[in-house]
Amino acid sequence: MKSRHCSAGFSLIELVIVIVVFSIAAIPLLGGFASVAQWLDTEQEVPIAAQLSQECAEHLMLQRRINGYASITSSSCNVLSDFNGYTRSLSITAPYTGSPCPSGASCKLVAISIIKGADTIDTDTFMLVDY
Repeated sequence: MKSRHCSAGFSLIELVIVIVVFSIAAIPLLGGFASVAQWLDTEQEVPIAAQLSQECAEHLMLQRRINGYASITSSSCNVLSDFNGYTRSLSITAPYTGSPCPSGASCKLVAISIIKGADTIDTDTFMLVDY
């Protein structure tokens, strides 16, 4: 009588080879996950910076309404608190005499920059006009 040897399954060597091949194939995927995580972090910075810039612009408009046009200075947004490593930089060009400024009016060109670390995330520019 002949004995039949039936192989049911994989040998240990075959399993190790499969694990090594899958590990090597997964390396580029892990790099992709890291870049997606970095992209998501950057995507969160933009709306935060826009909100901080808008907060400063609204503060300037309120200050102008309450204290008048002359009260707007480059330190006007210093009373607002910074948020988790973000800082505001406010620059005012006054008097501004560029083309959008109506003749006979006094204009200030206001630029609000939001900075995190060494990167400028957002810069918003608008004009204040005193007729």
